[in-house]
Amino acid sequence: MSFDLNTYLLTGQQIAIGQRESMGNPCMNNYTAGDGRRFWIVGLEIDRHWPALCRVVERPDWLADPRYGDARGRATNAVELIAQLDQIFATRSLAEWTEIFDAEPDFFWSPINSLEDIVADEQFHAAGGIVDVPDGASSVPMVATPADFHGTPCTPRSVAPQLGQHTDQVLGELAARRKS
Repeated sequence: MSFDLNTYLLTGQQIAIGQRESMGNPCMNNYTAGDGRRFWIVGLEIDRHWPALCRVVERPDWLADPRYGDARGRATNAVELIAQLDQIFATRSLAEWTEIFDAEPDFFWSPINSLEDIVADEQFHAAGGIVDVPDGASSVPMVATPADFHGTPCTPRSVAPQLGQHTDQVLGELAARRKS
């Protein structure tokens, strides 16, 4: 996530999420609600979580559908099934889905915070998630290191050098070593 967030901080552009349409387990995938907010369904136990998914999307008929009768069938028909789930999830906002998901004890899910959500989160800033890295007369916001070395705080010194910025210095040091 830090690479994605640094890219966003530096360019304002997000990195796209992978090929979710071809994931073999529709119960372990990310989806988009009708308001554009994204979320993960975390159904690692494929057969255990399938009935809960059918209940939350109000498709009990899928439980008797031979195409989806077992994990292999759902994987074989994953592209079609994920497309149907995409259509269903697009009918409600994430707030509406949250109420439905939370009412189903065997349905595990998590919202996906957008990079904008993370940057705007007070707790993220309070925890030191962003540091200002010196860059000449100004500074550049970047993601802080997740490593915590007790008693040895990390202090950013500078951004990465520009192409060729230190070439003369490095070549000078190499020449000095050869002479000695």
